[in-house]
Amino acid sequence: MNPLFILGLLFLILFGVIAQGVTSKGDWVHRFDMYWIDRIQSLVNNGLTSFIKLFTHLGDVKLVIILTILICAILFVKKRYADGLWFGGTVLFCAVILEMILKKNI
Repeated sequence: MNPLFILGLLFLILFGVIAQGVTSKGDWVHRFDMYWIDRIQSLVNNGLTSFIKLFTHLGDVKLVIILTILICAILFVKKRYADGLWFGGTVLFCAVILEMILKKNI
């Protein structure tokens, strides 16, 4: 069997167990959540928070547009026109336009 199929099946089973716990109001789900929340929050510090904030800004619309244009230009220079058009169109539509639509509707 394909290892990715087995891994996907294991995660599907795990998802099913957690979904069953949520729908049956299992107390173990709350304890599981709180355990991981406490573990993650114990790692929080000012340096990590600053890094995450900086990393978050990499998804800003203006930066995505600039990087997309730059990558498309590189692909065009390498005469990979179809790749450049596909990449540019896909990224600009999905990342920029859909983000703008979704943010205005939320």
